[in-house]
Amino acid sequence: MVVAQPKQAISRRDFLQGMAVAAVVRKWLTPICLWAQRSSPWREKLSAFSYSEVKLTGGPLRSQQERIHASYLGLDEDRLLKVYRQRAGLHAPGKDMGGWYDAEGFGPGQVLGQIISGLSRFYCSTGDVATQAKVKRLVEGFAATIDSEGYCFPCLKSSTSYPCYTLDKIMIGLEDAHNFAGVSSSLDALERCIAGAIRYLPLRAYERFEAPRQANIDESYTLPENLFYACELTRNNDYRELAKKYLMDRTYFDPLSRGENVLPGLHAYSHVNALCSAARAYLVLGETKYLEAIRNAWEMIEETQSYASGGWAPNEEFVVPNKGLLGESLTKTHAHVETPCGAYAHFKLARYLLRFTGEARYGDGLERVLYNTILAGC
Repeated sequence: MVVAQPKQAISRRDFLQGMAVAAVVRKWLTPICLWAQRSSPWREKLSAFSYSEVKLTGGPLRSQQERIHASYLGLDEDRLLKVYRQRAGLHAPGKDMGGWYDAEGFGPGQVLGQIISGLSRFYCSTGDVATQAKVKRLVEGFAATIDSEGYCFPCLKSSTSYPCYTLDKIMIGLEDAHNFAGVSSSLDALERCIAGAIRYLPLRAYERFEAPRQANIDESYTLPENLFYACELTRNNDYRELAKKYLMDRTYFDPLSRGENVLPGLHAYSHVNALCSAARAYLVLGETKYLEAIRNAWEMIEETQSYASGGWAPNEEFVVPNKGLLGESLTKTHAHVETPCGAYAHFKLARYLLRFTGEARYGDGLERVLYNTILAGC
């Protein structure tokens, strides 16, 4: 059978414009079911497809997805859990992971939550039962290491390092395990972790240079996004109030909302990641300054910090604009943030802005980084 082809393909921009109209109609005709919209559907012009609703049918992105999925499935669970089990005094088989991950490394066990998160999203995308089972085993293995006081970090209590950074990664893993992989026990582990971690967190969000203790690169300002997420999943409003404590309004979001460029000199990845906390604050709290802050920051990054590839920030630092420093950096360092961590924050921020505004240009920015960072580098 011959199927007639349309005379003209639909561009992404036409698609987004059509979806923006459809989204308005749908809000009157059908119930809202996406997790992101349970807080505030009226603040979004577009809603995101579920991972299960989008399929890669071929090409390099499909090949990359399959390769990374297989790599995640092949990770040794005993090795991933070893530092947590050692701290808890449990039987801890398996070889050391090596590098930063080990007990004496720079960031012991810090990526466990991100691995659980990635596997959970792979399950939602593929429906692969082996992936779901691995998520469940990792969550249950991790939960067994949380002590009676809720202590969840991989280091001994006397040497807890980077509690904000580590908790942020633990939260996203447990939240996604529930939301995308259906592991119901993860919410209990999440609530125990947050309760036990509070005593190790600072009183408010601190910039790196003003942090009052040894962990002066701990990223307290990234916590709100996943604390708001925890509130949505558990309906515990205490998490919303805790998230508000770590919104970095005074030195970051307030000036950005006024159009003041405070980016130069800041650690790039973590501060773009913090913009996602502002985006979630806009969803949950409805304060328009957070929307203005992320819109203005995107403009500043795109116009003063970005290479033609879409990547940004030599040596993971935003430069002073209009002094030629970005161009000079091409001859002075190879450490440009065309890396997965920078892309991760960039993608999240672009998706928030697409949902809030319906403007296709944020999709353009996402696409540039997808092709030139993730597809090129992984």
